[in-house]
Amino acid sequence: MDSFEQVVICADCQRWEMGANNLQKNIACYTYNEFAKELMTLYKYRGDYAIAGVFSEQLQKQWGLVKKDVTIPLPISPERRKERGFNQTEGLLRLAGIPFGITLKREHTEKQSKKTRKERMGQEQFFFVENKGHIDSKEILLVDDIYTTGTTIHLAADALMEAGAKSVFSLTIFR
Repeated sequence: MDSFEQVVICADCQRWEMGANNLQKNIACYTYNEFAKELMTLYKYRGDYAIAGVFSEQLQKQWGLVKKDVTIPLPISPERRKERGFNQTEGLLRLAGIPFGITLKREHTEKQSKKTRKERMGQEQFFFVENKGHIDSKEILLVDDIYTTGTTIHLAADALMEAGAKSVFSLTIFR
């Protein structure tokens, strides 16, 4: 860790630590702010794929610091992929040259951005593991673009642990 960086445990993470928690830790490359929101809107919703390259160096750096056997991008539903034309997290990993496996799947749900904080926190499981042999007894690194309430990452970690993963960490571009 560079001398100017500091470890900050956010209020959401502190709340997650109080309950049953299958996620070991989330590492965020950057703090989410209005500028980040604009960038991610251009990337995710307007298809400006080249923007993902801006995050490659920091993503590679943080990825290299985490012990893992398998890297898994947080999936989007087939309906959302058809709507957007791509999975934004897979795009981030591809442009950063980070190898990943696709074994986690997601059922279609309403967009998380359309839900209130309370609705997000009360979500039921919508992830499932397609190939359990790919993750059995392995240390998993989940990667996503934005950590908001942590619900999505935690549900994914729960599904992976139930399927036999040894441990689950996550890495996000923004928090």
